[in-house]
Amino acid sequence: MMLRMGRAFSVLLAIAVGAALFVFAFRGIRVEELGETLSNFSPGWLPVLVALPVLDLLIRAVRWRLLLNPVVRARVWELFQFEAIGMAVNNLLFLRVGELARGVVTGKELGVHTLSVLATIVVERLCDTVALLGLFVAGSLMVPEGMDPRLTFTALALVLAILLVLALITAAGARFRESAPWLSAHPRVCRVLEDLVLGTRALRSWPSALSVASLSLGLWFCDTMIFWAASRGMGFEPALSWSDSLVTLTGAAVGTALPAVPGAFGNFEAAVAITLKHFGYPKPLAISLATFVHVLSYVIVTSIGITFLYRLGHTFESLRHVLRRDTASAADARPGRLVP
Repeated sequence: MMLRMGRAFSVLLAIAVGAALFVFAFRGIRVEELGETLSNFSPGWLPVLVALPVLDLLIRAVRWRLLLNPVVRARVWELFQFEAIGMAVNNLLFLRVGELARGVVTGKELGVHTLSVLATIVVERLCDTVALLGLFVAGSLMVPEGMDPRLTFTALALVLAILLVLALITAAGARFRESAPWLSAHPRVCRVLEDLVLGTRALRSWPSALSVASLSLGLWFCDTMIFWAASRGMGFEPALSWSDSLVTLTGAAVGTALPAVPGAFGNFEAAVAITLKHFGYPKPLAISLATFVHVLSYVIVTSIGITFLYRLGHTFESLRHVLRRDTASAADARPGRLVP
């Protein structure tokens, strides 16, 4: 009962925040203004803007393959499909269950424990955060208009904190049982810790860790180029520089991290509008770019994800049942062997 109430509260909070930000973003904007701005879009940039979200998924799949190698061998094409499914589920369902759905589907399709897969997804998200904030720090130092140094310092502090956590978990390896013998009496806790350590095992090798870091940076560079290309396609004067595009991407990521409706509509547009206003662009132009980039990426990724979901024999209803069953049984799973 309490769990259902918590979910209901989360949904209502997401709707409230999304609606408030949507009103904030589009307040004072006329449909005619959006249409006029979008009508100036140069079609020659469309292939680039369609290819970049697909390239984003491909980079994610290649990186995830490295993180999953200690757990299970998988092909990049398989992981490409699972990545798309996870993002599509996030775009269509409340509570951002896309990552959980990705872990469950991957575990089922590859025949491995769901918690082991989810551990690599946690590490993946941490790598994403480190890479994006690290690029933000670099980009904020290159923005001619200047950024609040407190933002840069906070981002740098978060990068160092997350790197420290990853380093500690990775270094722990198989030694956490010996360092904390009381854990042997708590098999469920051991199982979670073992899976988390297994999720970081790929980072114990310097070549693998550097590859993961490079792909994480490449992923956000790819997403930065979406704003860079869109501003040129829409005839921005001046067009967004790389550093401006990176800061805009970071703002969008922070905005969508707030409670949001599926697809983060409202959050995304408000965050991009606020960021572009800092760079001196008028609100109608900023909202036009945000709406265009958001809708285009949403349609591409969601369409790909839904296609793969049904091709693998799943439906949203069957996925909901699997999610309930796996989350209920995950804690009761037998402890797994820690890979040294």
